[in-house]
Amino acid sequence: MGAFIRLRSVLNDRRQLFDVGVWGPIAGFAVALPVLIIGISQAQVAPGHGAATGLLLPLGSETWVLGDSLVTLLARRLFYGGTETLIMGPVGFAGWVGMFVTMLNLLPMGQLDGGHILYARLPQWHRRVALAFWLIVFALGRLWFGWYVWGGLVLALSRGRLGHPPVLDSLRPLPPTRGLAWWLAVALFVVTFSPIPVIQTG
Repeated sequence: MGAFIRLRSVLNDRRQLFDVGVWGPIAGFAVALPVLIIGISQAQVAPGHGAATGLLLPLGSETWVLGDSLVTLLARRLFYGGTETLIMGPVGFAGWVGMFVTMLNLLPMGQLDGGHILYARLPQWHRRVALAFWLIVFALGRLWFGWYVWGGLVLALSRGRLGHPPVLDSLRPLPPTRGLAWWLAVALFVVTFSPIPVIQTG
């Protein structure tokens, strides 16, 4: 849950900031992916489960529908060749949570890892992009209430500021060797994004 960690000291340059932000989500994704694949491979197929389709998580007398991302869609098609309804077990749910946390952490605003990465790569764009994404998160709250909670939490942790604190040497450019990691972080955000993470069906 590195998304909740705020920087307590000023870093020397954007290279250090980029490294702080990018490797945590990449490592988290690398751990969560095999767990998710194993969990989906062990899931039970439950076709025709009422109106609910996708990844179902039974919780006592309730059933939650876990929102799909590109990763979960591809994993389901890999093992089941279609979009069957699956009943997830603990392993699959753990993998899904790993993807969900990775996605939240890579949102490019405030002092989330995505905010660190964006500021290190494009400092002049950070404030505008962060505001745009915060507004998107707020709009998505109409689909899933948790987005309101997350948007409010980001504001609280950032003390009401979506911008990013500067590094000591903000003019020193990011080394070209970080280009691949930048695009990898962007790709991870895209493939783990789910606009409606959870639906409670009762």
